[in-house]
Amino acid sequence: MATTKIQKQTQFTIQGTFRHFMAGFLMERRSRGLTKGTLRYYAGELNLFCNFLDEQGVVKLDEVTADVLRQYPLQLERTRDPGGIGDSFRAIRAMFLWYEEEFESEDWRNPVRKVKALKGNKQALPGIEIEIIRELLKVCKLRRDRLIF
Repeated sequence: MATTKIQKQTQFTIQGTFRHFMAGFLMERRSRGLTKGTLRYYAGELNLFCNFLDEQGVVKLDEVTADVLRQYPLQLERTRDPGGIGDSFRAIRAMFLWYEEEFESEDWRNPVRKVKALKGNKQALPGIEIEIIRELLKVCKLRRDRLIF
């Protein structure tokens, strides 16, 4: 267990690893003044992706291919709905686009540009019956609460 933690910490400092660039991406987002919640979102999603990369034996950012990016949502399908998978892909996409802009390179092609994001469920949620709304309004004691509702 301690060895794994040391290996991950080492990967943050070894240039070229996905974790190294992830740390740079998060620092850039933090310097832009993004909210703590947004930073937690990026860090959480990218750490999950890093764990997936570890399982695949992918360490360096330039080893991430379009195929690897296509396999990841298939793994996430076990635990997430399409919206959650899309959220994860957006964080990964943001990091790869940041890397592309930050480290312009003629010999590297951004694999995220070859992968289409998973389409979420476009079905509208069912509406609330008018009787339920009336009952909820009865519970609101203050005029302000009724107006907000």
